[in-house]
Amino acid sequence: MLRAAALSLLMLFTVVTMLPLTNSSAHNNGASAANAGHKKRFRRHSRAWWRRYRARQKRRRAALLREQELNALRAKDTNAADLAEATPGGTYNHPRGLWSVEMPAGWSNRPAGESNEMQFRINAGNASGQATLSVVAMANGANGAQDNNVAPKRKQNQSLSGVPVTALRRTVIDRMIKEGGWVVNDFQKEINGRRVFVVQAQTPASADGRTPAKSQTYYFTEVDGRIYSLATTAPVDSAERVAAGSEQVVSSFSTSARSSSQR
Repeated sequence: MLRAAALSLLMLFTVVTMLPLTNSSAHNNGASAANAGHKKRFRRHSRAWWRRYRARQKRRRAALLREQELNALRAKDTNAADLAEATPGGTYNHPRGLWSVEMPAGWSNRPAGESNEMQFRINAGNASGQATLSVVAMANGANGAQDNNVAPKRKQNQSLSGVPVTALRRTVIDRMIKEGGWVVNDFQKEINGRRVFVVQAQTPASADGRTPAKSQTYYFTEVDGRIYSLATTAPVDSAERVAAGSEQVVSSFSTSARSSSQR
């Protein structure tokens, strides 16, 4: 009887001792299975996959390098063509026969954005600039003739062929406000027998120093009943050279009978 009781107590003690170990093993097995399932989502790629991946990357780098080299060659060819075209100067005739000018050495024509203007690229030594010749207003008929002939000099200085010079200067001021620049001076002079109203302005250099300070000069003159503007932009160091070329353009500017008939 005592032996049976002792065996029963021993078995009960054994069962109670084994239960925590069983629960712990089950928990560990579940965690291991979960970790194993989680790791499957980050399966390591095979060596063949990595070979294909490196080959694709190599082809992409080679294609990018070829594209960069082609872009550099295109830019070099374009710059060389621009310089070659700009060096001789020569006569430029409007595609529709509206006007013609004698381009100074270093000036070349560029495609214009509008039909009533023409644009130029200026090669000023180590720097480059640009110029735009366009119609900005119509002369004020009889008042323009009076200004140029019998009006007092003071009144002549206040208008150009009937158009107030303050209005012409305002167009430059508005542009300088947009570009963060300022007007330096304005005056009138005669170029090849033509009255010309000149406005000088300047824009500052960029904060990073990549774009230098630039000089902008605007020449307003009347030809065949229209007020034309020659606007030039160039680095400050090249301003005098560009001004000399600009006066040559203004002096040689002439319109055709077709241009006059379209007024």
